[in-house]
Amino acid sequence: MKANIEQIKYLMHKKGITQKNIADSLEISKTTLSYYFTERNKKDIPLNILEGICKILGIEKQEIQVNSEEPSETDKLISELLQLTPKYRKIVSDLIKSLIVLQNKENE
Repeated sequence: MKANIEQIKYLMHKKGITQKNIADSLEISKTTLSYYFTERNKKDIPLNILEGICKILGIEKQEIQVNSEEPSETDKLISELLQLTPKYRKIVSDLIKSLIVLQNKENE
């Protein structure tokens, strides 16, 4: 199920609940939970995990559910990128690759 991760993070912060608290309560690793909260995660959060998060936060799933009919920010960017001419697409692609290399160097 697609969830608004930023909304979940906001509610966690507001209620003083950490990812470790949630991971421990759900009996999953913090690494697994952290993965669901990253931009790299292309999969939906498993329903049982999402229901557990909602229970811990004291909210309903609908409060953090993303309307699947609405395109994501990534989908919007890709759509805009595809409208560029091949020349400009290559420039943007090269720029993104350079940024990824820089980010990876910073994370080392």
